[in-house]
Amino acid sequence: MAAQLTDRLSSEFSVDECFRRRTSGSTGQPVEILEEPSVYDYMRSYQLRRLSYRYRPWEKFAVLDPRRVERPSKGEALYPFFSRLLIGGGIYSIPMRTGAEQIAALRNLKPSWLGALPSAMRSIANLVESVDNSRLRLRGVLSWGELLDEGTKRSVQTKLGAATFNGYGAVEVANLGGLAWECGRHGFHINTDCVILEFIKDGEPV
Repeated sequence: MAAQLTDRLSSEFSVDECFRRRTSGSTGQPVEILEEPSVYDYMRSYQLRRLSYRYRPWEKFAVLDPRRVERPSKGEALYPFFSRLLIGGGIYSIPMRTGAEQIAALRNLKPSWLGALPSAMRSIANLVESVDNSRLRLRGVLSWGELLDEGTKRSVQTKLGAATFNGYGAVEVANLGGLAWECGRHGFHINTDCVILEFIKDGEPV
Protein backbone atom coordinates (compact mmCIF):
# COMPACT_ATOMS: atom_id res chain seq x y z
CA MET A 1 0.00 0.00 0.00
CA ALA A 2 1.25 3.49 -0.84
CA ALA A 3 2.54 5.57 2.05
CA GLN A 4 0.11 8.03 3.58
CA LEU A 5 0.50 11.71 2.70
CA THR A 6 1.54 12.59 6.25
CA ASP A 7 4.27 9.94 6.10
CA ARG A 8 5.68 11.51 2.93
CA LEU A 9 5.72 15.05 4.31
CA SER A 10 8.89 16.67 5.63
CA SER A 11 8.94 17.11 9.40
CA GLU A 12 9.55 20.84 8.77
CA PHE A 13 5.95 21.30 7.64
CA SER A 14 2.47 20.67 8.95
CA VAL A 15 -0.38 19.35 6.78
CA ASP A 16 -2.72 21.96 8.27
CA GLU A 17 -0.45 24.79 7.11
CA CYS A 18 -0.27 23.63 3.50
CA PHE A 19 -2.57 24.05 0.54
CA ARG A 20 -4.00 20.80 -0.81
CA ARG A 21 -4.28 20.14 -4.53
CA ARG A 22 -5.39 17.02 -6.39
CA THR A 23 -4.71 15.82 -9.91
CA SER A 24 -7.65 14.88 -12.12
CA GLY A 25 -6.68 11.20 -12.16
CA SER A 26 -6.75 11.04 -15.97
CA THR A 27 -3.69 8.76 -16.00
CA GLY A 28 -4.80 6.58 -13.08
CA GLN A 29 -5.26 7.21 -9.36
CA PRO A 30 -5.58 10.91 -8.45
CA VAL A 31 -2.53 12.24 -6.62
CA GLU A 32 -2.76 14.67 -3.72
CA ILE A 33 -0.14 17.42 -3.58
CA LEU A 34 0.69 19.71 -0.69
CA GLU A 35 2.12 23.19 -1.21
CA GLU A 36 3.61 25.31 1.53
CA PRO A 37 2.32 28.93 1.58
CA SER A 38 5.49 30.45 0.06
CA VAL A 39 5.34 28.02 -2.88
CA TYR A 40 1.64 28.72 -3.34
CA ASP A 41 2.28 32.47 -3.51
CA TYR A 42 5.17 31.93 -5.92
CA MET A 43 2.94 29.91 -8.25
CA ARG A 44 0.23 32.56 -8.11
CA SER A 45 2.81 35.19 -9.08
CA TYR A 46 4.04 33.51 -12.24
CA GLN A 47 0.49 32.60 -13.22
CA LEU A 48 -0.43 36.27 -12.98
CA ARG A 49 2.45 36.98 -15.37
CA ARG A 50 0.47 35.08 -17.98
CA LEU A 51 -2.30 37.64 -17.60
CA SER A 52 -0.14 40.74 -17.49
CA TYR A 53 0.19 41.23 -21.24
CA ARG A 54 -3.51 41.96 -21.78
CA TYR A 55 -5.40 41.73 -18.51
CA ARG A 56 -6.04 44.92 -16.53
CA PRO A 57 -6.23 44.72 -12.72
CA TRP A 58 -9.51 46.63 -12.59
CA GLU A 59 -11.19 44.03 -14.82
CA LYS A 60 -13.00 40.96 -13.50
CA PHE A 61 -11.57 37.55 -14.36
CA ALA A 62 -13.87 34.54 -13.91
CA VAL A 63 -12.37 31.08 -13.41
CA LEU A 64 -14.25 27.84 -14.09
CA ASP A 65 -11.87 25.42 -12.39
CA PRO A 66 -12.96 21.90 -11.36
CA ARG A 67 -9.74 21.32 -9.39
CA ARG A 68 -10.32 23.68 -6.49
CA VAL A 69 -7.58 24.34 -3.96
CA GLU A 70 -8.50 23.30 -0.41
CA ARG A 71 -7.08 24.61 2.82
CA PRO A 72 -9.23 23.05 5.56
CA SER A 73 -7.67 24.89 8.48
CA LYS A 74 -8.00 28.41 7.05
CA GLY A 75 -10.45 28.11 4.18
CA GLU A 76 -10.00 28.34 0.44
CA ALA A 77 -7.80 30.89 -1.30
CA LEU A 78 -7.90 32.01 -4.93
CA TYR A 79 -5.54 34.92 -5.67
CA PRO A 80 -6.68 36.71 -2.47
CA PHE A 81 -3.95 39.37 -2.54
CA PHE A 82 -4.64 40.28 -6.18
CA SER A 83 -8.43 40.35 -5.89
CA ARG A 84 -8.16 43.12 -3.31
CA LEU A 85 -5.92 45.43 -5.35
CA LEU A 86 -8.67 47.51 -6.90
CA ILE A 87 -12.39 47.75 -6.21
CA GLY A 88 -14.41 46.13 -8.98
CA GLY A 89 -11.60 44.01 -10.33
CA GLY A 90 -9.91 40.79 -9.34
CA ILE A 91 -10.17 37.08 -9.97
CA TYR A 92 -13.32 35.17 -9.08
CA SER A 93 -14.12 31.47 -8.99
CA ILE A 94 -17.35 30.04 -10.40
CA PRO A 95 -18.19 26.45 -9.34
CA MET A 96 -18.38 23.79 -12.04
CA ARG A 97 -22.16 23.33 -12.10
CA THR A 98 -24.59 23.04 -15.00
CA GLY A 99 -24.05 25.14 -18.10
CA ALA A 100 -27.16 27.20 -17.41
CA GLU A 101 -25.98 28.00 -13.87
CA GLN A 102 -22.55 29.00 -15.17
CA ILE A 103 -24.08 31.28 -17.80
CA ALA A 104 -26.26 32.91 -15.14
CA ALA A 105 -23.25 33.40 -12.85
CA LEU A 106 -21.17 34.89 -15.67
CA ARG A 107 -23.92 37.30 -16.66
CA ASN A 108 -24.30 38.36 -13.04
CA LEU A 109 -20.55 38.83 -12.52
CA LYS A 110 -19.96 40.49 -15.92
CA PRO A 111 -16.28 39.51 -16.26
CA SER A 112 -14.02 40.76 -19.03
CA TRP A 113 -11.98 37.53 -19.01
CA LEU A 114 -12.80 33.86 -18.65
CA GLY A 115 -10.48 30.99 -17.77
CA ALA A 116 -11.69 27.43 -18.30
CA LEU A 117 -11.03 23.95 -19.62
CA PRO A 118 -11.70 23.70 -23.38
CA SER A 119 -14.61 21.31 -22.72
CA ALA A 120 -16.19 23.91 -20.42
CA MET A 121 -15.58 26.59 -23.05
CA ARG A 122 -17.46 24.53 -25.64
CA SER A 123 -20.40 24.01 -23.30
CA ILE A 124 -20.66 27.71 -22.50
CA ALA A 125 -20.26 28.78 -26.14
CA ASN A 126 -22.85 26.30 -27.40
CA LEU A 127 -25.36 27.25 -24.70
CA VAL A 128 -24.98 30.98 -25.32
CA GLU A 129 -25.56 30.41 -29.02
CA SER A 130 -28.56 28.13 -28.54
CA VAL A 131 -30.28 30.29 -25.91
CA ASP A 132 -30.32 33.77 -27.37
CA ASN A 133 -27.15 34.36 -29.39
CA SER A 134 -26.13 37.07 -26.94
CA ARG A 135 -22.47 37.52 -26.08
CA LEU A 136 -20.99 37.83 -22.63
CA ARG A 137 -18.90 40.89 -23.55
CA LEU A 138 -15.66 39.03 -22.90
CA ARG A 139 -12.34 40.47 -24.03
CA GLY A 140 -10.43 37.22 -23.75
CA VAL A 141 -10.57 33.54 -22.85
CA LEU A 142 -7.68 31.51 -21.41
CA SER A 143 -7.57 27.71 -21.52
CA TRP A 144 -5.66 25.06 -19.56
CA GLY A 145 -5.94 21.45 -18.44
CA GLU A 146 -7.00 19.91 -21.77
CA LEU A 147 -5.89 20.03 -25.38
CA LEU A 148 -7.30 23.12 -27.09
CA ASP A 149 -7.72 22.05 -30.71
CA GLU A 150 -8.00 24.62 -33.47
CA GLY A 151 -11.66 23.78 -34.15
CA THR A 152 -12.65 24.47 -30.54
CA LYS A 153 -10.54 27.62 -30.48
CA ARG A 154 -12.20 29.02 -33.61
CA SER A 155 -15.67 28.07 -32.35
CA VAL A 156 -15.16 29.69 -28.96
CA GLN A 157 -13.74 32.86 -30.51
CA THR A 158 -16.69 33.12 -32.89
CA LYS A 159 -19.50 32.29 -30.45
CA LEU A 160 -18.16 34.21 -27.46
CA GLY A 161 -16.69 37.03 -29.51
CA ALA A 162 -13.42 36.98 -27.59
CA ALA A 163 -9.79 36.22 -28.38
CA THR A 164 -8.82 32.77 -27.07
CA PHE A 165 -5.35 31.85 -25.76
CA ASN A 166 -3.94 28.43 -25.00
CA GLY A 167 -2.00 27.39 -21.93
CA TYR A 168 0.07 24.33 -21.04
CA GLY A 169 0.35 23.27 -17.44
CA ALA A 170 0.22 20.41 -14.94
CA VAL A 171 -1.53 20.57 -11.60
CA GLU A 172 1.42 18.84 -9.91
CA VAL A 173 3.90 21.62 -10.67
CA ALA A 174 2.42 24.50 -12.63
CA ASN A 175 -1.33 24.52 -13.07
CA LEU A 176 -3.44 27.04 -15.01
CA GLY A 177 -0.98 27.17 -17.89
CA GLY A 178 2.07 27.66 -15.71
CA LEU A 179 4.46 25.63 -17.88
CA ALA A 180 3.94 27.66 -21.05
CA TRP A 181 1.37 30.12 -22.31
CA GLU A 182 0.32 31.66 -25.60
CA CYS A 183 0.44 35.41 -26.04
CA GLY A 184 -1.26 35.61 -29.45
CA ARG A 185 1.72 37.23 -31.18
CA HIS A 186 4.80 35.09 -30.64
CA GLY A 187 3.41 31.64 -29.94
CA PHE A 188 4.15 30.04 -26.57
CA HIS A 189 6.31 31.49 -23.83
CA ILE A 190 7.91 29.02 -21.39
CA ASN A 191 8.25 30.01 -17.74
CA THR A 192 11.95 29.15 -17.83
CA ASP A 193 12.64 30.67 -14.42
CA CYS A 194 10.13 28.26 -12.86
CA VAL A 195 10.21 25.01 -14.84
CA ILE A 196 12.39 22.91 -17.14
CA LEU A 197 10.56 21.42 -20.12
CA GLU A 198 11.81 18.41 -22.06
CA PHE A 199 10.91 18.14 -25.76
CA ILE A 200 10.71 14.71 -27.37
CA LYS A 201 10.69 14.02 -31.12
CA ASP A 202 10.60 10.48 -32.52
CA GLY A 203 11.30 9.15 -29.04
CA GLU A 204 14.46 11.22 -28.57
CA PRO A 205 15.04 14.45 -26.61
CA VAL A 206 15.65 17.48 -28.85
